[in-house]
Amino acid sequence: MNVDWRKELTELKKTNYNFPWVTAEITPAFNRLVYGMEEITLKKGEILYDAGYESPYVFCLKSGRIINYIITWEGNQKILGIFTEGTLLGETGIFDQQTDECIAQVSSPKAVLWRIPRAVFQQRIQSDSEIMSIINRSFVTKIRLLSAHLECVLFKSTVRKVAYMILSTAKYFGKVQEGGIFLDMRFTHVETSNTLGVSRVSVTNSFLQLAEWGYIKKIPKGYVVTNVAALRCLVEKGDEENKFSDL
Repeated sequence: MNVDWRKELTELKKTNYNFPWVTAEITPAFNRLVYGMEEITLKKGEILYDAGYESPYVFCLKSGRIINYIITWEGNQKILGIFTEGTLLGETGIFDQQTDECIAQVSSPKAVLWRIPRAVFQQRIQSDSEIMSIINRSFVTKIRLLSAHLECVLFKSTVRKVAYMILSTAKYFGKVQEGGIFLDMRFTHVETSNTLGVSRVSVTNSFLQLAEWGYIKKIPKGYVVTNVAALRCLVEKGDEENKFSDL
């Protein structure tokens, strides 16, 4: 069967599969926002800010990956979003004068961020409508993320949740190659478990099951999506027959 993978990826980018990724485009307005600001570098596992901390800065992610999570009453980590290049962190407190209740932590080998003092941030968004548009888009992205998160956590089966995360990763980071769409963003089964709120064993089993069905393929560099249509069918219709409740 001949598959036009470029067309498959183009169609996938039109979908509302968003969770858990927070992405943004680096535009001339973004460059004006961060112009002259101090750069900081953090290593994997370092905390950018903790829950309840009122930071005097807004952060813009230049490179790397930051997870935003809470600790549940049971003491488990629950990832709410994974931030990538060009995204903002810590800006909401400027508008409602409340502290951030999430923890922001580096999950890539390192992360480089611009650190913008709040007063400078406020001045730049007030004097430049295109920069203000960046802030508006950031809020919209996070609202859509929460909506997608709710949709995903309501799925009954782990395999359906994992399929959703694979599709969202392909949407934002997929690269066409022979035989499928390569996921050009590495994420561990632990990250997937903490994001989806399920056990690591069930995540591993779901990846194995999807590979057995021929929906994805494991390669040394990561995973390749080999059947987009089947994954989408599983995500959109999978729980009706309750076929996957044990995964």
